[in-house]
Amino acid sequence: MSRDGGVGRDVRFDALIVAEGVGSATRDLLFPGENSPRWLDVMLAYWTIPRVSTDDRLWRWYHATGGRSVSLRPDSQGTTRAMLGIRKPPEGEHTWGGERQKAFLHDRFRDAGWEAPRVLAGLASADDFYFDVLRQVRMPRWSKGRVALTGDAAWCVTPLGGIGATLAVTGGYVLAQELARCTTIPEAFAAYERAMRPMVGQAQGIPKLVPALMSPETRTGITVLHAALKVASWPPLAARAAKLLVRSPREPDLMRYCGGPTG
Repeated sequence: MSRDGGVGRDVRFDALIVAEGVGSATRDLLFPGENSPRWLDVMLAYWTIPRVSTDDRLWRWYHATGGRSVSLRPDSQGTTRAMLGIRKPPEGEHTWGGERQKAFLHDRFRDAGWEAPRVLAGLASADDFYFDVLRQVRMPRWSKGRVALTGDAAWCVTPLGGIGATLAVTGGYVLAQELARCTTIPEAFAAYERAMRPMVGQAQGIPKLVPALMSPETRTGITVLHAALKVASWPPLAARAAKLLVRSPREPDLMRYCGGPTG
């Protein structure tokens, strides 16, 4: 909602929406010290590697000792998406430069086995390398005056939550609708937060036991995990487990926006 503008000129806006992601610098400038991140003791790295004949359509996942994992997932572009995961307490790895992060991965996975050597070899030519330490964003508020946070900048749940894209789209829609409905911007921001907090709170409720179970430290732990996954994938049991474990998200009532502005 620009009041005036132009290249090389100062621009005034009615509101500022910050959607820079989990590591948002603008959030930290405007809400200094308010983010209390919840670290999940997991780091993940992603990049694309050439596809080979042994890559089928399945997403393959391999566990190595020391809380390490390697996964390969062919994509629709004729290449394969690789991912390395490590479970360990964070030591600032997400702040390192790319070359240091790559060296760290080479060191940690050089003896991991399976297709780790192929995945590491692809690092040299990867132009989409991404590395991050998983942490949730925990903010006591998502707005101040005419500034509001949304998406991962406000509430990152990490990939372990499995609902990040849904939260981003829903949050953007609710925020836009409240801005259209409400008389003032602070009023719209408050309504947006009331609507989204229950859904975000539920999504962030990931027990720390989950990454520990999914990234065993020992060969015995890996054997137990694979046995449990085999049992859980048995069709009759899988259907029952899904009913017990999958919770319906506490989504905001989007139908309330079908009637148009309230002001």
